[in-house]
Amino acid sequence: MSRNLYREKLCDLNIKDITSIETIQSLWSGYGKLVRVAVESEVHSNLIIKHVNLPEAISHPKGWNSSISHQRKIQSYNVELNWYCYFSAQLQQDLPHGALGILCEHENEGEWLIVMEDLALKGFPSISSKATPLQRSACLRWLAHFHAKFIGEQGNGLWENGTYWHLDTRQMNWKP
Repeated sequence: MSRNLYREKLCDLNIKDITSIETIQSLWSGYGKLVRVAVESEVHSNLIIKHVNLPEAISHPKGWNSSISHQRKIQSYNVELNWYCYFSAQLQQDLPHGALGILCEHENEGEWLIVMEDLALKGFPSISSKATPLQRSACLRWLAHFHAKFIGEQGNGLWENGTYWHLDTRQMNWKP
């Protein structure tokens, strides 16, 4: 099923065929998966697809599977889609190799696809499990620049309180 959906959505990118699909990881609480798709194309060899597919039965290892939690996750995916569609392009000039390249998106009831370039092919082949002081410094500089770039923006369609993580979203988990 996923292969057909991916093939259909990737046709606008002149993808001739999908040669393999590798699951990188599942998304929290069974809400989908992140996959690397190897493709036949003159422009791309691999793409990353964040495939959100709302589960019929919601589960969480610690029992945090309330309707509030479910709605928060749905809002989170909508915020992420809005970020990529309406804000990420403002950072393209500041990133090496246009690293935030969202190539296409798809939204249907209970399902989202966000198709991105594979950063491993854009000069970022490894993931550091323990950052060096130089790497931490570079990350903090980039984050400071990122936040400065958007000072004064209304952020329509993004989080009203800054992020997904704040106490108002965690009433069931927070016990005073």
